[in-house]
Amino acid sequence: MIEAALPAAVPARPRRPRKLLVIDANLGRSGHPAIPFANLAVELMGKPTGAFEATIPQDFSMLEPETLFQYDALYLNHTIGELFDTPSKREGLLRFLRQGRGLMDNHAATVTSTD
Repeated sequence: MIEAALPAAVPARPRRPRKLLVIDANLGRSGHPAIPFANLAVELMGKPTGAFEATIPQDFSMLEPETLFQYDALYLNHTIGELFDTPSKREGLLRFLRQGRGLMDNHAATVTSTD
């Protein structure tokens, strides 16, 4: 059903391929049942368009600045908990955004890194 919902053709080709980091960590919780479906949808959306390649690690240490800055955008998929639990990660995210990189998130944004 996810594949059937994707557009058959892309309206525009990107100037260059981009890298998208997808984090789906649920710290202290078992996870939302929609996580794997959203991950699959994002992964499939990037393939036909060539707009981005999604990386979906099972390790939220990827949010450390030296790793985060390898990506053009960050997608927080149903995340919960203190993902940005160190000054390095918090400052790195702010620098990432100030340099014009992207951030998107769905569901549970208000309970992600509330500190």
